[in-house]
Amino acid sequence: MLLTSEQCRAARIFLDWRVEDLVARSGLTPDQVRNFEHGRSRALPVVEALQRTLQSHGIRLTANGGVELEKDRLVVIEGNDCYLRLLQEAMRTLSAVETPELLILYASDRSSPPEVNAQYRRMRAAGITMRQIISSNDTYIMGPLEEYRAIPAAYFTNIVTVIYGDSVAQVNGGETRITIQQDPALAERECQTFQYLWDRGDQPTTTTAPERF
Repeated sequence: MLLTSEQCRAARIFLDWRVEDLVARSGLTPDQVRNFEHGRSRALPVVEALQRTLQSHGIRLTANGGVELEKDRLVVIEGNDCYLRLLQEAMRTLSAVETPELLILYASDRSSPPEVNAQYRRMRAAGITMRQIISSNDTYIMGPLEEYRAIPAAYFTNIVTVIYGDSVAQVNGGETRITIQQDPALAERECQTFQYLWDRGDQPTTTTAPERF
């Protein structure tokens, strides 16, 4: 089912969001959000963007045309562009955080396509800091070396976990499906795991990447 204007307004009340909050997280303009909420527009890309944003923050559409706020906020993103969409969602979420930081476990910059690198640049330009755990045999490093720590290759698997705000995102092995769980306790635990690896990892001293952030 597709989001209605009434559900959108009700969802904002559940989340205690202003229109400006929904604009910041959805990537839409204020006019696009207001036109939808007041029934002046039903443009499908706008509806889908609003629905995706609200559902990623725990809103569930009910069969009777209402909305509910889920206690366990679980969102699944599927498709070949799922990681890019995850980063876009992380950027929207972190735009409302006082000290925004993106933590990336078990990833390699070598695997990132150009559109993902472009999104990383947008996030950095917006003031979002990043730290990443990589393999000890990985020298393809695009960011500042101090943003990386390397763990022994024997303990590294290139199956990515991303932590941002109160959310933990797990990428499947084929990188076509991501499960996002918004759970403050889980996010705190994963942050502690990240910090443990960070404190025991080695900072790289060189990079072979021809392209840098």
